[in-house]
Amino acid sequence: MANNKVKILLGIAILLIAGGAMFYKFHPHDYVLFDTKEPTCTEDGYNNYRCWCGTESKEVLEAIGHDYQEEITVEPTCTEEGVDTFTCNNCGDVYTEAIAPLGHSYIDGICERCGELSEEKKKAEEEQKKKEEETKKKQEESKKKEQQSGGGSGNSGGGSSSQKPSGNSGQSQNNVSNETPSNDTSAGAAAWGFGGGSSPTTEDLDNTPTGGIQGE
Repeated sequence: MANNKVKILLGIAILLIAGGAMFYKFHPHDYVLFDTKEPTCTEDGYNNYRCWCGTESKEVLEAIGHDYQEEITVEPTCTEEGVDTFTCNNCGDVYTEAIAPLGHSYIDGICERCGELSEEKKKAEEEQKKKEEETKKKQEESKKKEQQSGGGSGNSGGGSSSQKPSGNSGQSQNNVSNETPSNDTSAGAAAWGFGGGSSPTTEDLDNTPTGGIQGE
C-alpha cells in the first residue's frame, strides 16, 4: 500500500516537472524593451526585448534615408557655372552640384542677361568708332588749314597798308604844288588880256588903263 502511494507521488512529480518544462519551453513570451538604438539616414537602428524567462528578441529599424532640401547658393551666369546645394534636414549632410552656364541670349547684338556685345556688334562698333575718329581728324585738319590761310591774308594786307610813300612820290607832289602857281599866272595873264599865255611884261603893265581892265 505504501509502495503504491510512493509511486503515485513520483508520477505526479514527474508530470509536474515535465509540464513545467513544456510550459517554460512553449509558453507565450512577455517581452519587455530593454535596449534601443534610433536609425539614422544611413544606418539601421534596433529595439531589443527580453522575456521574464530570459528569451530575447531584436527588432530591426531600417535606415530612414536622407531628406535633402535644395537651394541654389550661386546663381549661374552667361559664362560661369552656378552651385546647387543640397542639405539633409535629418543629419545635416551636404553635397553640391554644378549648374551649367546659361549662355548669352542676344537681342540686336546685346545679351539681355549681362549686356555683353556679340562679336559682330563689337566689330561694327569698332568700325563706326574708327570712321568717326577719321572724320573728326579730317575736320580738325581742314579747320587748321583755314585758320592758316586766313592768317596769311591778314598779314599781307597789313603789310601793304603800312607802307610809307617813297621819296619820289613826295617829290612829285611838291612838283605838282610848284607848278600850280605857274598855271594860275598864265590864267591870270589871259584874264588881263595878254595873249600867248606868257607872263605880262613891265611895259604891258604900264600901258594898262588906270580904270582897270575892260573886257572886250
